[in-house]
Amino acid sequence: MLNSFLTIFTPRRPNDIVGTYATSGMTFTYPALLTNVTYRQRFGDDSYEATERTMVNRFVKASDTVWELGGSIGVVAVITNKILEPSEATRHVVIEANPLLISFLARNMQVNNAQFVIEYGVVGDKAFYGFTSTMLTSGRVDEGTDRHDASRGFVVPGISIDYLLARYGNPSVVIMDIEGSEFAFIENYLQRMTSLRCLIVEFHTHVGGLPLVESARATLTGAGLNLVESCFDGANYTDVWQRAN
Repeated sequence: MLNSFLTIFTPRRPNDIVGTYATSGMTFTYPALLTNVTYRQRFGDDSYEATERTMVNRFVKASDTVWELGGSIGVVAVITNKILEPSEATRHVVIEANPLLISFLARNMQVNNAQFVIEYGVVGDKAFYGFTSTMLTSGRVDEGTDRHDASRGFVVPGISIDYLLARYGNPSVVIMDIEGSEFAFIENYLQRMTSLRCLIVEFHTHVGGLPLVESARATLTGAGLNLVESCFDGANYTDVWQRAN
């Protein structure tokens, strides 16, 4: 399900060379020119988002309402969606800021018979944000960019937390892989997640190093969540946090 203000667009350069990734009976396409050899190797050996896929399968429940920040090409989104009970698609919303990936995310959802809502933009209080991305592997949100300044990359819409809560309800699970913006989201919006029982988050240490990770973890602990699993891949930490019963 694609949000009404979005249009699936025909891929153009650099999206016109498409790669294919198959895993667990599902098939995904991706913009090959936005990857490098190291990244494509993860598709070849089926290690792409392996930690997140394992955590989703272990911790997401069929009855959950899911917000997913950083949908990319939709691998984690499709796997998550297939866990959920057949119901209203709005119980699973996937947010992606990179305009070069939206058509792939939508196509991979449809090809794999998943049902989730796609929102294009950056979660935040501004109307517009700058987004710079040269690779599928990374993206940077610039909060200082307005709608008239495209010199720093793409200009994408802001999506307010009030809009998300009103349209989709309070999530029980948040899955977050947003290239360093996770720290601001936790600091600014965690307190609004009153029904949150589980957070799966990748902490990107290139943004502020381990001190920023520990600060975010302290905020999560203070909110009544417990760290139940953490995986370090040599660069980033992927954590699972759950609320005590």
